[in-house]
Amino acid sequence: MNRTGIQGFYETSRDRKQKFANQRHKYSDFGVLLDYWFDERARAEAETEIMLYKMSKNQLGFQKLDKYLVTISRPIELTRNLDGFVHHSDIIRLRWTEISSGRLYFLAALPFSVADDGTFEEPCLATATEDSRIMARSAFHVFRNNNLIPNHIPLTYGECILFCTVDGTGHRLLECEPKSFSTYARKSDHREVKWVKELSSRSLWKILHVDKEKRRKTEGKFVKSNTDVILKNLATGQNLAFEKNTSMNTVLGEEKEVSGHLYLDRFKSEEAENVWQLEAPLMGPEDYGGPIHLPRCETL
Repeated sequence: MNRTGIQGFYETSRDRKQKFANQRHKYSDFGVLLDYWFDERARAEAETEIMLYKMSKNQLGFQKLDKYLVTISRPIELTRNLDGFVHHSDIIRLRWTEISSGRLYFLAALPFSVADDGTFEEPCLATATEDSRIMARSAFHVFRNNNLIPNHIPLTYGECILFCTVDGTGHRLLECEPKSFSTYARKSDHREVKWVKELSSRSLWKILHVDKEKRRKTEGKFVKSNTDVILKNLATGQNLAFEKNTSMNTVLGEEKEVSGHLYLDRFKSEEAENVWQLEAPLMGPEDYGGPIHLPRCETL
């Protein structure tokens, strides 16, 4: 590469000022400039070498962002069932519907960073997104907290459950933190809900019927999928709440905050902010085909 090419590739602000000064004095030999910008050129060469090394290791900012978006947006399939009930270890989504406009929001995990193996690193916030894609950040396992009940029996009202992120994300658990001076939901000032690694009593939730008058009657009955429910945290006594009056600007766009709070009306019944749906697709006859007809075995 000739001197002109070298100057154009490593030209800095100081180079440009010196070049204009030499042009004004009608200097034409670029060798005159070498003593002035040798140090800056050497520093630029070192910065370029570091940048190329980081690029080879996928450590540049835009490369990390691309990996982050690809990892948390990985497509996931929800568990499909035949009986219409929610079962232990099913992959579901938690959906909140705005009654006035019909807009849908889905509970999602928002990690601050992603490890090399795809694990969601803490802190990992709980938010609500309008993105309807079924992906790693918005699809979760639901587990019952009782190993004595067979897995084929559906979840029931009044049962303790856990929500866990899918495989490949580190199996983060949905937790509601007690409110303190430093731990609280930043937008609504309610109790903070987030995804954590360690299991504790703050990760236990109870499924309640949406009608307060029917809770005693429905306790122990199977929970249907795509049905309105209340999710109460056992440690704090607060419900999982959608904060519709909040707004959070994230790398994925504007999202809503999710917190732990009791939204009660004058009759002490939960308001719409506490009503969620356990979304799970129902497998229809067209998915598994019609009845199987076996040939009759006739005696020879």
